[in-house]
Amino acid sequence: MNVPNDWNDFPSWVDRKAIEENLAKHRSPADLMTGRIDGIIDGTIRPVATPWPAFDDIKAAMPGTINVVCGDPGSAKSFLVLQLMAHAHRAGVPVALLELECTREWHLMRYLAQLSSEPQVTNLDWIAANPERIRSLMNLHRSSLNSLGNVMDVADGKLLTHRDVLRWAQAKLEQGVKVLAIDPITAMQPSEKPWEDDQNLITGLRRLLERHHAAGWLVTHPKKGRKTEISMEVLAGGAAISRFTDVVLWLERRERPETHVVFGKRRWDGTETEDRHQDMVRVLRVLKCRDGVAAGRKLSVMLNPTSLTIDVKGWIKRIEIKDEDDATAVDCGW
Repeated sequence: MNVPNDWNDFPSWVDRKAIEENLAKHRSPADLMTGRIDGIIDGTIRPVATPWPAFDDIKAAMPGTINVVCGDPGSAKSFLVLQLMAHAHRAGVPVALLELECTREWHLMRYLAQLSSEPQVTNLDWIAANPERIRSLMNLHRSSLNSLGNVMDVADGKLLTHRDVLRWAQAKLEQGVKVLAIDPITAMQPSEKPWEDDQNLITGLRRLLERHHAAGWLVTHPKKGRKTEISMEVLAGGAAISRFTDVVLWLERRERPETHVVFGKRRWDGTETEDRHQDMVRVLRVLKCRDGVAAGRKLSVMLNPTSLTIDVKGWIKRIEIKDEDDATAVDCGW
């Protein structure tokens, strides 16, 4: 179907709007591809940068994708997502956060810890005992706190449905946001059929992200009653969470310290070096990465005790664990 050269050649009763809409729907596949390629070339369609080069292997935060971070309480998954969003925000990427638990002030206290490398700002007793120090840090980082705080929304004690969340996402994306985060989706108000809520959330969010060439981060938890298993089958929510998302990461806090041997740099003769990191207690597992090459692999990570940020040490080659008899067990990092 060709575009008419002159609408005056058509009778007055012709529904021009309907014809234009029909033309838009029937663009050729090659035209659609060309539009996407042009967007990638001119930079309007691009992945969102992360703080860690290793994430290039995962292909996280690509345009139109849904990325999931799962972990037990205390695993530091919310610190990870906060760091991701703050990094993009400081780089000038339009971002939006929806926090479904706690207050905006509570989350910004965590951000202040990351900005100032003073973890005690999250400690009420320390704040009370150090009024001059905390006021000094607030004055120093006030601009950054206001900047991120203005793109952060909180549920404010309300239980939001998946429809509320989708309305929020649509409004933000229409304003030009290129990466959004929802933490945690397990705090949404369920209906009598929660699996349908998850299906509608994921499919609806995907359509929005694809339309606006944006990326989304979702934080979730393991299913209740799960013991030690780590897999996509034990993600909280319906099957849509694992089936119809693009990247699924699991931040695991290990029971005891272990040594992580990670891949190092490649030497001139083609051989690989190894780096060893002792007393590690966290592993980031890549359960799924649709466009990446890291599915099934593990990253050695740590929660920096000073800045409360995630430090990535590298892709794990093997894990060495000493038992009570000082014997060493080896776990492959793949």
